[in-house]
Amino acid sequence: MIKASMSLFIGFFVVICFALAGSALAQDIKGDRKLIRAKDSTAYQLRGNTDQSSKRYEGFYLTDVSSIGGLEVVSLTYGHHDYSFDATTVLKIVTPDISAKTSDPIQIRAVSIPTKTNYRMDAVSKSNDSITWPVENAFKANLTPDKIGVYGWIEDKSKITYVPVRVAPQEGRPPSGNEPLILTIRSNVFVKDIKYSIFDVKEKSIVLTDSIIAKLTSPGKPIEIIIPDSLSSELIVTVRAREFKRNNWLPVLTVEMMRP
Repeated sequence: MIKASMSLFIGFFVVICFALAGSALAQDIKGDRKLIRAKDSTAYQLRGNTDQSSKRYEGFYLTDVSSIGGLEVVSLTYGHHDYSFDATTVLKIVTPDISAKTSDPIQIRAVSIPTKTNYRMDAVSKSNDSITWPVENAFKANLTPDKIGVYGWIEDKSKITYVPVRVAPQEGRPPSGNEPLILTIRSNVFVKDIKYSIFDVKEKSIVLTDSIIAKLTSPGKPIEIIIPDSLSSELIVTVRAREFKRNNWLPVLTVEMMRP
């Protein structure tokens, strides 16, 4: 009788633990309250079914009240998005195995790269895992893979560390695993003299200094930086640019990143 009661209690305890873990992960999916949302069915809102892997905030918004201009990260992925999609396509976003470095949840974000398109998808995953992302809303707005950026990040208090992800159609050919790591940024104004530097945290050394990306770039045009494979797993990339019209330097964009 005692053994039976203990077995029942342990079973109940395990079920509760799994339920709480799933609930905690679900609560980590947080919509961005700074967004002023659209008014129709395509508006940025909670979507997905009971399957945790597809739960997400996704859709269009009118404006981002926190936007202050300058340079910003829009993508950190392995390789380019060399696929097409339609209204029925479901994409798979795969996170790297960084469990040796952190156990924190990995936030996932997809954004429209062109300015004034105002599309966003927010979800949450964990190390060495994946989420599914139906792209019907993005497709209806004429967004194509080259116009959407995807990245992961870990937030610790006020510090953000970016994490690269892989993106591919759920039913298609999986990425080879040999794609280059690409950091993509954009500006919402015309910029010139765009330069970047890379600091290798583990080696405690600057490996690239003021490398020129482009001389002139228009608003919303993706600016790509290829991260060398030879560098360590923890890097800091700084990007500088001048505003074309005023000729002043914009605030420096500092991107701390972690990879396996």
